Amino acid sequence: MKLLLVFVIVLIFTTANLYAQNPDCKNFRTGKFEMTFQGKKTTIIRKGNKQLQYYDGAKTPTEYTVKWVDGCTFTLTPQKAFVQKLKGVPPTAVLTEKIIKTSKHSYTQFTSANFTKRTITTEIKKIDN
Repeated sequence: MKLLLVFVIVLIFTTANLYAQNPDCKNFRTGKFEMTFQGKKTTIIRKGNKQLQYYDGAKTPTEYTVKWVDGCTFTLTPQKAFVQKLKGVPPTAVLTEKIIKTSKHSYTQFTSANFTKRTITTEIKKIDN
């Protein structure tokens, strides 16, 4: 009886996962994006395995290496020159970005890092391909 109950529970969870709606992340792998965080605008340009971020109108971008972990999750590894300028950011810093919701022209991402417990949820708007 217990074995049957365990089987039914596993079957229910498996079926629920199969039919759970996953966000459509393909449209957001490359392009030009904007986000506002703490009142400051950031422009993001992502192409291939590179991402450039222009914080608050900066002329020089911060460069990241992009590695897609799965269809909606990617990691950003900052360029070493950038890491050296920031206090409290280790040379092994990696940000993990998980797209948790999408719409036609934007997505919401959950950001975590390997060097802090702080997490951030932000909306990113696609402004160009």
